[in-house]
Amino acid sequence: EIPVGMIVAKCNLVDCIKVKASNSNIVYTDVPRVIVEGKELIFGDYSPSRYAWILDNIEPLREPVPAKGQLSLWEYKG
Repeated sequence: EIPVGMIVAKCNLVDCIKVKASNSNIVYTDVPRVIVEGKELIFGDYSPSRYAWILDNIEPLREPVPAKGQLSLWEYKG
């Protein structure tokens, strides 16, 4: 179970890759070596023409931080 309305980690956004095709088991992107599969599939809408975010330096927080989220990217000022 994933907390909602909370910041659970911090990371660097490295790239955004356009989704080319998808089914219930795997997502293919415009970059042939980059696919989304397994548990990653439950974390987003990978319909064709949407984007997969490539993250790096992911650091889970010890305790989730309550935050009112927003659509798109936003900077937390807390």
